Parts: sequence; structure tokens; C-alpha cells
Amino acid sequence: MRDLGPGAAYNINNSGFVIGDTFLWHNGARTPLANLIPPNAGWQITEGRDINDAGEIVGTGIHLPSHSPRAFLLYK
Repeated sequence: MRDLGPGAAYNINNSGFVIGDTFLWHNGARTPLANLIPPNAGWQITEGRDINDAGEIVGTGIHLPSHSPRAFLLYK
């Protein structure tokens, strides 16, 4: 068992990337999901939920131009 830090972890892909509620973890490095998108992308990520073997991440966020909750697909 390994401590990944605070929060919830939801899935791991075949490359060992773990998707958590607000983070991506791999080889001991924890990266906030917000750091994976440009600051002016128009999104506020609220939760990552799954990652596939291609590194694609799905979750929910706020689409800032409309301020509405939306699903997202993030290509890592």
C-alpha cells in the first residue's frame, strides 16, 4: 500500500498513472489536475474521475465562460 496524499483516488492505468479527485499521481509525483491545463483555458477542474491507457482523463469542471458544470476529456 502507498500513501498518495489527501483526497480520493479513483483509477490506475496500465502505465501506473493514478487519477484522483484533484490530482494525477505517477512514480511518486503528485500533479494537481489544474496544472495540466493552460491558465487561460476557460476551465476550473472540480474532479477527475478516470484515466485510460492512452492517458486521457475524464471528469467534471466549470466551463468559465458559461459558469456551468460540464464534463471534460483531457488529453495528457
